[in-house]
Amino acid sequence: MTTKRDFNIEEWWLLQEAPLLVGTAMIYASNSNISGTMHEIVASATAMANAGQMFPNNELIEGILRLDDDSTVYKPPIPASAGKNREERRALIRQTALDKCKRAADILEKKATGRETREYKMWVMAIGGDVATAVKEGGVLGFGAKAITEAEVKLLEEIASALRYTTYVPPKAK
Repeated sequence: MTTKRDFNIEEWWLLQEAPLLVGTAMIYASNSNISGTMHEIVASATAMANAGQMFPNNELIEGILRLDDDSTVYKPPIPASAGKNREERRALIRQTALDKCKRAADILEKKATGRETREYKMWVMAIGGDVATAVKEGGVLGFGAKAITEAEVKLLEEIASALRYTTYVPPKAK
């Protein structure tokens, strides 16, 4: 079993931050109204919290979810406010999430077991998928709205590629 002790502090923070960034990037992937954005935020938080139920025997994920003394140490915030406008923030958050997913995959493939690595990747993909499908978007007064947009499908595919999550089959935009 792989635990926090197997990683340095920067690696551990990265493993904690990547799932959060995926949720944030998915929120930014398509334009939602304030109500839709709130539903997506709740979906991201719920998917994060559900990891313990999805993977009850994964000590690595359980450790990532557990707050400890290192959680009180300052970590740089997610760059949600960086950039001059929504498009710049969207691009920055997207690229940061993809970069951290790639680095997380690199770290896990060197230090974690195959099962732990697969389950971490499944968990991160579940967060992205749950946020992507949390709200129907587009259309007029709900008519013609899509359960998942092409932009969300594209981002999920990019996240899967960054994680080297080869068993991922993207949903079709409806």
